[in-house]
Amino acid sequence: MRAPREAEEGVKYHCEESRRDDAAISKQPLSPKSLIGDPVNMSSPKSLIGDLNKESHMKLIRLICLILYYGFAQYLPSSYLRGCAIFGKIRSIICKPLFGYCGKNVRVEPLAFFHSGRNISIGDDSSIGERSRILGKVTIGKDVMMGEEVIIMTQNHNFERLDVAMCQQGFQKEEPVTIADDVWIGARVMILPGVNVGKGAVLAAGAIVTKDVPEYAIVGGNPAKLIKMRK
Repeated sequence: MRAPREAEEGVKYHCEESRRDDAAISKQPLSPKSLIGDPVNMSSPKSLIGDLNKESHMKLIRLICLILYYGFAQYLPSSYLRGCAIFGKIRSIICKPLFGYCGKNVRVEPLAFFHSGRNISIGDDSSIGERSRILGKVTIGKDVMMGEEVIIMTQNHNFERLDVAMCQQGFQKEEPVTIADDVWIGARVMILPGVNVGKGAVLAAGAIVTKDVPEYAIVGGNPAKLIKMRK
């Protein structure tokens, strides 16, 4: 049976990142120290071999978890349904090795997409909403609620040149997104590159967030504007 498109994209992204890491290592200039090795490590070759084995082991675990999530776990029912909390726990267990950092009691709802997940950091008791898409380096704090179909982006296409098709101009420099603790992100909110969302903020459903959001602010609209402060 043909693997789902999401599984293919996630595995491909994981493999491309691994190849870039290997290429970066191979391009490093050689030096006497790199050829001979660290004197401390020379006395403990087993430690070096153990580190390499551990790294390979972790890559294998991540690859297996990617296949399990995109091929199976993402289709399990929502954890919000009566008696279906176990499905949310299954997704959380599978996703934990994928994220750069994953806190306690993190909830990942069905059909959430996040490429390989290695650039995502998510704190305790936070969630990724159903059918949401997180693309790039994103930091999510603790106690963050996320509604359905939220999109978080950290890059845009280049479009400055008129003599080259926009689809061939590549991407702009990545601008990470940071979401502080205790934030409520409503359904179908879109957060654009470089945005910082302050602690305790509320992003109303359907908001297009293009600028930083102050702490305890309630914003909404397209583009999102301040509605009022919570305090």
